[in-house]
Amino acid sequence: MTVVAIRPFPTPLLLLGAIACSVTYAGEFQAPTYEYRDKQTFLEATGASDVSGALPSGPSSAAETTVGGVTFQSHPPSTLNFAAWTEGLPDPFELALNGDEELNIVLGTPALGVGFEVEQATNTHPNINGSNVISDFIVVLCAETFDRGDACPTASVISTHRFHPPLSGPPDYAPSFFGLWAATPIAQLSIREPTAADGNEFFGRVFAGSEPRLSPLLDQFETDDSPQSASTLELFQSQGFERQYIQPHSIHNAADQDWVFHNVRLDRDIRFELISSDPSFHAEVAFFDVDRFSDAQEPPLLVLGDCGAAPAGIDEMVDSLNTPRSTMFQIRRCSGSAPVDYTLRYTVIRNASFSNEQVFRLSGSVTTASTGDPVGAFIRSNNGETGFSNPANGAYRMVLTKNIEHLITIESPNFEIQQEVIGPVGFLESEVSLDLQVNPLGLLFADGFE
Repeated sequence: MTVVAIRPFPTPLLLLGAIACSVTYAGEFQAPTYEYRDKQTFLEATGASDVSGALPSGPSSAAETTVGGVTFQSHPPSTLNFAAWTEGLPDPFELALNGDEELNIVLGTPALGVGFEVEQATNTHPNINGSNVISDFIVVLCAETFDRGDACPTASVISTHRFHPPLSGPPDYAPSFFGLWAATPIAQLSIREPTAADGNEFFGRVFAGSEPRLSPLLDQFETDDSPQSASTLELFQSQGFERQYIQPHSIHNAADQDWVFHNVRLDRDIRFELISSDPSFHAEVAFFDVDRFSDAQEPPLLVLGDCGAAPAGIDEMVDSLNTPRSTMFQIRRCSGSAPVDYTLRYTVIRNASFSNEQVFRLSGSVTTASTGDPVGAFIRSNNGETGFSNPANGAYRMVLTKNIEHLITIESPNFEIQQEVIGPVGFLESEVSLDLQVNPLGLLFADGFE
């Protein structure tokens, strides 16, 4: 792994303040486990295959059940319940939990890659039981097996992940997938809800593989090669006065470029690092105001890296990156055409304007009201937070402040401006789902608007 300091880009844009160089040594940081939300991308990137097979029709109450090369364990006092729960997943039978969704997945053979199907039911789902709580899951990868009711020993924890399955139900089911790849063989996963709740999630097949992961043609954030389809940088971990936002990416050919969107406004120092195990990786990173979403002529606020210099990683301290709104950055490879992996780490050195406890995530989709077609749109609140939807599927996610009302404005070329009001969200809530619909602008014909 090659990581060296690069000289600051000589730019007159002094609004960003001074930039000081610092050096990160190769042993300081290791890229996190790769996450995948798309099953096919996971299978292609990791060489994994179906190791559970179709799930059985029973038992309806068990502490442990082995299916194919996988053992499912419930975390007490919950128990396993295999039955025909949903039409959303492809097989006749799925796994639900009697009680809280607390589950272990034990692999018969440790694997480098493992993933599972899951569906989170809506209130309209025919088989929900009790209150339907929207759940986030903490997924821990463990290098050894451990007993039901216990936790992975600290020394054996490979990595920890937070996973939020999207809501799914009739008539258009949208089950999800969560896959992981690690350099250390995975023996067991624990899946836990951080807040105990009797929700309604249904689990399907498990996929695993032990092939070393090659640089994939596509990473989990593709397509992210335009401002309108940028991946959103989300909080990875918070410790003391530091907040870290980490994403693993790949540049999959010479023409590929990656765009990343940071939607928490900052008034503190940041440390920006671009790290790759490939010593030939050579890149420039351009920072933009969020106006770059709709204006291709928007100039960069700052450029890190230098394509005229020798290949190197990027490690810069940026003093007070004060932009009036959110920030976008573009990662562009200087040379080479072979696929290459890299990891982006964005560290807030002091507290950000919004702490993780003071904000909630607003997510959903933007579609055309009459046809349901996805729309790429710029989304902003009257309190300064911004986001945008992916034109490929309409999906969006943004971070908003709790305990205040938000007026959300949705803007897109050739569509009427739409506004929605979000009432104050309480301290205990972390996720709100809201689908947005927009109407095309009327076109004036001889007989009026159509």
